[in-house]
Formats: sequence, structure tokens, C-alpha cells
Amino acid sequence: MRPNLRITQILVEPNSLPLTIYRDFDIFSSMKPIRYDCHARKWMKDRHVHDDEVRVAIENPDFMEQSVKGRINAFKFLNKRYLRVTFKKELDHVLVITVTIRKKPFKE
Repeated sequence: MRPNLRITQILVEPNSLPLTIYRDFDIFSSMKPIRYDCHARKWMKDRHVHDDEVRVAIENPDFMEQSVKGRINAFKFLNKRYLRVTFKKELDHVLVITVTIRKKPFKE
């Protein structure tokens, strides 16, 4: 294993298998830092969504769409649930506005 590779394991739900996320700092260092609106932090805590899941959804979404006010929705299927991250690209960071989860797809 390369020395600059860190492995993060997170448990999203009780009795579920851990989600393993491989973080290579050479790849992640080129992305702008992610900041969270207080609304997003509240919903992430209530819905048991980890920061790494949000990062994966933003960096490698299943699909993306434009939203209102210059925002972007990133959709990702992780840990047997569908995740939608609404964010906005700022000059020096990415601002996460809200995070939503579902058991069924957002769009069919």
C-alpha cells in the first residue's frame, strides 16, 4: 500500500457493513475545501450522514443536475440508500447547503 493512502471506515446504520472509503491525498488535494451550512450539518446529524459520504457524492456522483440560485444537486447511491447533496461552488470552497436521503431513487 502506498504511504499517502488513508483508509476510512464508517458505519452508517446499526447492523450494516462499514463503508470503506480510500482517500488518496494526491487526488483530494486538488479539490476545493468543503464547508457546511448549519442547516446541512443539522440534517447530516439527524440522518446519520458522514462528511466522507458527502465528499464522495460531490466528487463522484451517479448524476448531477442544476438547481435554483446556481446550486447543484449531486446524487449518489451509498450504503443501500440514495443520497442527494445540494451544494454551491464558491471561489475558494464548496458550500454544502443540504443533504437528503431516501431508500428509493430520487428520479426514475
